[in-house]
Amino acid sequence: MKTLFTLLFTMAAFNVRTIAADLDTTSSLSVVKIKNRFQIPVLQDQTKTNIPVKSPSKAMKMALGHTLIPIGAGLGLMIIGDSNVEGIRRVSGLTLLTYGGLVGPSMGNFYAKDYTKGGLGIGMRAIGTLMVASSIGKAMAWGNDDEAEGPAPGEMMGTVGVLLVLGSTVWNIMSAPGSANTYNEKHGLSGVSVGYDPVSKAGLVSFRITF
Repeated sequence: MKTLFTLLFTMAAFNVRTIAADLDTTSSLSVVKIKNRFQIPVLQDQTKTNIPVKSPSKAMKMALGHTLIPIGAGLGLMIIGDSNVEGIRRVSGLTLLTYGGLVGPSMGNFYAKDYTKGGLGIGMRAIGTLMVASSIGKAMAWGNDDEAEGPAPGEMMGTVGVLLVLGSTVWNIMSAPGSANTYNEKHGLSGVSVGYDPVSKAGLVSFRITF
């Protein structure tokens, strides 16, 4: 049980640290050009606005953290632990493995509010997992059949299922920074914007870079 509580505390600390860093350090660099002259760059704290900036690096960290930490913790609970709480240990291990394997890779997309990619990835991994489970079930039934001949059924389906799970996992993790950039561009938090200064009667070009 001590091992379980330690692992759960690690997960909670990771989330709090990631969110706190996002609130405290996220900023954008704005440079405004007026009549061919550049003003001094000004750091603008985006936490003072109603729409916070989504950091691409934090999106990647969340996807990796919510995938690797639960999977590692789940495997640890399945392999080691107190034999007096065997049932609790196995259930906790399976729960962490399921979360890390199915949901974890999509957390970076969810952080960037890209629910389409996040949800699609979870669906693909769920289908792939069912395909693998079905393949294993067919192989076990074939092995117990004394009259069965030829290759075990379901091998191709199992292979496709594994590729679907692995492919969607990599896709969600690698697409997390892009989801954050898309969110920032959609809400005008990064990129190039054009405006007009009524005082100097000059056009303004603003460059905003999120990091």
